[in-house]
Amino acid sequence: MEHLKHFVKEVELADELPFQNESSSIELLIGNDYYLDLILSNKVEIQPGLYLLASKLGWIVTGRTRETYEEKSETGLLILSNTSSFEISDIENPDQSIVAQAWEYVFIENMETSSDKKAMEYFKETLKFKNGRYYVKWPWKENTPELPDNRELAPGRLMSCVARMRKKPDLLTKYDTIIQDQIQKGIVEEVNEFRTGGRKHYISHHAVITPQKSTTKVRIVYDASAKTNNEMPSLNECLYRGPVLLNNLCGISMRFRLHKIAMVADIEKAFLQVGLQEDDRDVTRFM
Repeated sequence: MEHLKHFVKEVELADELPFQNESSSIELLIGNDYYLDLILSNKVEIQPGLYLLASKLGWIVTGRTRETYEEKSETGLLILSNTSSFEISDIENPDQSIVAQAWEYVFIENMETSSDKKAMEYFKETLKFKNGRYYVKWPWKENTPELPDNRELAPGRLMSCVARMRKKPDLLTKYDTIIQDQIQKGIVEEVNEFRTGGRKHYISHHAVITPQKSTTKVRIVYDASAKTNNEMPSLNECLYRGPVLLNNLCGISMRFRLHKIAMVADIEKAFLQVGLQEDDRDVTRFM
């Protein structure tokens, strides 16, 4: 440390060197594409892995260091991609499975790019707007096995669902109220058994209870992954997943700090506001 103090007297750091814990706000973010424009060739090794690095802004302390907390020494490394982050606790002996997952995730993401593109193109071609509501079609995959009727699975799952809720009469009443409300609002409709042709498929459903939520404490969840046997596909397996359109959380966090006031809004029953076109509705039958 004496060597470092002596060195600081001869050169000027980009910031004053702190000798106790302190914090400050970030004033400017510089993109990594400008890194080599700022960094100069001179560097001085303070300790293994920690350097004084010359830059056009002054000298920078950079690299890895070992901090001791409660007599435990750890070295931290953060790998951050545009989608996910993986934290490795020991830089000298990283968990290979975590690193492998990171690379595998990137590989899978690239593999799915073409199918995501197909799903988005099909969505744009078939989207309709009628009576104040958007209507979509399912993004069916090509060359998938025929979707089974699945009707024999639905009654048994329904009876199990009702049997569980009979132990909680209030829950059963709430469950029925939700379905009756969806019928009244046109979110679901009664099946016309005389309709012929096209795909037909039944999906089971169950209640998900979140008592801590202030709005929807009971939700009805439809199981589109259920199948009668392993040889037959589920509804989900017959559909393209489609691209992930959620905003990147890192970007949201950064933009959240740009202004003094943040506003939050919620769309009531957001997914139920989108309708299915008539020729795709029979694969979402339920009892």
